[in-house]
Amino acid sequence: MKALLAAMSSRPDDCWPWPGYVAPDGYARTAPPGTSRKTTAHRVAYELLVGPVPDGAQLDHLCRNKRCVNPWHLEPVSPGENVRRSPGRGSAKTPRTHCKRGHPLSGANLRIYWNSHGRARFCVACDQLRKHR
Repeated sequence: MKALLAAMSSRPDDCWPWPGYVAPDGYARTAPPGTSRKTTAHRVAYELLVGPVPDGAQLDHLCRNKRCVNPWHLEPVSPGENVRRSPGRGSAKTPRTHCKRGHPLSGANLRIYWNSHGRARFCVACDQLRKHR
């Protein structure tokens, strides 16, 4: 649990990178309190800080950072939705629907501009938070 507390020391809107063991697949792993069976650290953090993951659901990293254990960067979704959102699974050209902090990337909250790499999009809410700091 020391690793979870260490990860939580950053701000709530930032990624909380797991400082402990990371498996070859890139996901942080740990054993829940009172057990010896390892599972993903983001699932343990979510269940400790938010509650149980609904039956049949998987936790999707909205921030796309497999080591992140910030429960506000996780969303319970169906396995099919999790695959559709996964980078590298044919979804690279599918635009994200939410920013890494969970704000919708649509309507008045979406700005599109062109840079040297082509079209880029950004979240207005996150931009306002950044400017406020």
